Amino acid sequence: MLQRCPPGGEGANIVPPSAVDASWPPLGNGIGCPGGHIGAKANADGLTTSSPEVQAAVERGIKYLESDAANDGRIGARALVALSLLKHDGKRDHPKIVEAASKIRQALGGHDLTGVDKASFGDNKDAYELGLAIIFLAELDPAQYRPDIECMLRYLCGQQKPHGAWAI
Repeated sequence: MLQRCPPGGEGANIVPPSAVDASWPPLGNGIGCPGGHIGAKANADGLTTSSPEVQAAVERGIKYLESDAANDGRIGARALVALSLLKHDGKRDHPKIVEAASKIRQALGGHDLTGVDKASFGDNKDAYELGLAIIFLAELDPAQYRPDIECMLRYLCGQQKPHGAWAI
């Protein structure tokens, strides 16, 4: 059986203390791949992440994400674009990264979610929208955005059903 999130009452510390460490979250050497990076091995066609064909595809994808065609007002979509750009070159000052962080904070409206802009988080303050926003801010700067991350986590945990399902 799935466990519920811990209660998010006054002063709850939902984000682990290690969140301010450079090693958080503890994912090994690659996302989901302790000891290695996703895509480091050649596939059946002999392509690797450094193959010219793969690099060209990545650059086309980045150009698209930087274009106006990738604009989407939803917070989760902004967070996903910004996270992709951040992971691509690590430049935190990219306009779409700065804008996504700003829009997330603006949409929260306050750390008790009383002024939350519900439309920005999807029609139902969608768990995926909030989840992507949390992941993005945790990758961008977990120490700086800790209050925002904890706010969204408290909301999500409060919405989890006793049997573990999420129905927001």
